[in-house]
Amino acid sequence: MRVDVSNDVETTLFDGINIETYYSTWQVLLAAELADAGVHIRINLGDEAIRRRTIEALEAGRLPEGSGLP
Repeated sequence: MRVDVSNDVETTLFDGINIETYYSTWQVLLAAELADAGVHIRINLGDEAIRRRTIEALEAGRLPEGSGLP
């Protein structure tokens, strides 16, 4: 975690004081995992009956029948 601040006089010069770190690697991976968490439902919207029952269930605040979840 060093910054190369070399110049014409000092060809090899590094500074580690001015580094600002906001997130570590594990925090970025955790955020990516949480961003993708949730419930995914695949619905055959080509079937009118399935589409109607799904919309009714979701508007009532429940999962559609046959989703495999309680």
